[in-house]
Amino acid sequence: MRDGVKAERRHPSYARIVVEDYGAFLLLVCVIIVGLGFVGALFAAAADFIYFAFAAVLFFFLLVWRIRLVLSALENGEEVEAHVTNIKEELIRGRLMKFAELTYNFQGEIYKVQRLISSDSPSRYLKGRVVLRHRRSRYLKEGETAVLVVDSRKPRRVLLRDDYF
Repeated sequence: MRDGVKAERRHPSYARIVVEDYGAFLLLVCVIIVGLGFVGALFAAAADFIYFAFAAVLFFFLLVWRIRLVLSALENGEEVEAHVTNIKEELIRGRLMKFAELTYNFQGEIYKVQRLISSDSPSRYLKGRVVLRHRRSRYLKEGETAVLVVDSRKPRRVLLRDDYF
């Protein structure tokens, strides 16, 4: 905030959020699949088309909620500069995974987060967690700086700003 005027922030497109945020992408896939099931049940005159309609509407509202959650985090979060302190490669379940360790200072405390930046795996599963490899973050190199958007209530919850713009 400068001179009482809030700095204007850009907003990513909904399509960019769906592509970059795995939860939103998964919900979109659910909406499409259940929507196709609804159309199929409607044309087949099946009695259970109402269940497909309910599920499609539910997944659609969850998708809207997820997109608004990411938009809110990007709009209300605090931007901090993070330093790439370490790039390491690990062999996990026979797949080579490349991680970047980011260090940032938020409200006087130093935090470290680890981010998957590339993998030779077509799968997006890692140790039971679903991860999405972002196009821009995979080019991070040791010693570089990146801008993170930090949730002020949970400082370990961060988004890499450049992944969404």
